[in-house]
Amino acid sequence: MFNYRALFTAVVLLVSVHGAVRAEGDDVFTLSADTSLVRDSNLFRLSSGANTMALIGRNSAAEQINTTALGVRAAKSYSLQRFEIGASVVDYRYQNFNYLNSVASNYDAAWRWSLTPRFYGNLTNSRRESVNSFVDQQGYNIRSQRVNYDTRWDGQFEIDGTWRARAGLSQGSQNSLQNQATEADTTTHGADLGVAYAFASGSTIGYTLRNSKGQYLNRVLPSVSLLDDGFTQLDHDFRIRWVMDGITTAGLHATGIDRTHPNYPQRNYNGIAAGANIKINLSGKTSLAVDWVREFSAYQDAITNYTQTDRLVVTPVWQIGARTNLRLRHEIALRDYLGSPTPVAFSTRTDTTRDTTLALDWQPHTSVTLSASLQDARRTSTFAGLDFQSTQTTVSARFAY
Repeated sequence: MFNYRALFTAVVLLVSVHGAVRAEGDDVFTLSADTSLVRDSNLFRLSSGANTMALIGRNSAAEQINTTALGVRAAKSYSLQRFEIGASVVDYRYQNFNYLNSVASNYDAAWRWSLTPRFYGNLTNSRRESVNSFVDQQGYNIRSQRVNYDTRWDGQFEIDGTWRARAGLSQGSQNSLQNQATEADTTTHGADLGVAYAFASGSTIGYTLRNSKGQYLNRVLPSVSLLDDGFTQLDHDFRIRWVMDGITTAGLHATGIDRTHPNYPQRNYNGIAAGANIKINLSGKTSLAVDWVREFSAYQDAITNYTQTDRLVVTPVWQIGARTNLRLRHEIALRDYLGSPTPVAFSTRTDTTRDTTLALDWQPHTSVTLSASLQDARRTSTFAGLDFQSTQTTVSARFAY
């Protein structure tokens, strides 16, 4: 249940520093309110041949969702230190499937610390609550929310004008209201060390060694389904950011991933995640960004250990006027469900998703932003019954002071 007293306390604390924040022009205090209306033609991402009456108790999976959010945010600098804090409440209301109604509470805080101008870093903590997507969730008559907690400390030391040494520690957890075996609740601890070289042009090249250890919650050993109670993952991450000129930037990264499980090595997997991106400012009012990425993610069921997703995203933006811009985002993704915990041969599942969104943003006043978007999302799969098509229209308004 949402703790309204905690939010009220946070608001009082933030308002109490409002005067001090306003005393320094570089600092920030913001109150915000957001509202949106979404019309979704296929909320549960059902296939065209699905028996909707049997699955969801209605002849149609269309839905209208009203979302309202209230937030506060403050930032304050003291000498070399900067402190940031924010909190929000988000209320989701469904017209037809009101058992999905929920209230989410989120917060984040950060200390941008600095001991000297050459030795600095961040200490951050956040809580994020959201509704699990029905793209992969098959429980249609239950509300499934996910809560993520993340804490991280990182530091960077500029050895000289070009070389930097980095280190970090992290802790996180993921919990769902309804247990999902394929993406189980977890707690994770990690540490990383890295080095980077910064060029005078703004380009950088770096390497990071990352080690993380996770524990799956609510699992009991031995497991008939070969579901382990923990894992260890070692990543070797290489990244390049290239500032070609005043209008073009590009990036490359490659990450060697090796995940192991202590009790059921049949669930182990490894691979090389990678990505490339380029952004071009075609003119003073238009830009084009192209991103390709290969991702790996744990996905554990009777025939699968993990997924490999190749995703291509193209995003042109047109600044129509000083306060108006038009955005188009087209994404195509190919997801393969790979690995098997048993030697038995199974048919391999492959999904292809296509997502196209056209959005218009208008800022009639510095404190007001109005947006409208049209989205078409669809999936085809080698497994029967997993194809879907959905159309979403969204109108929203944001007020910030």
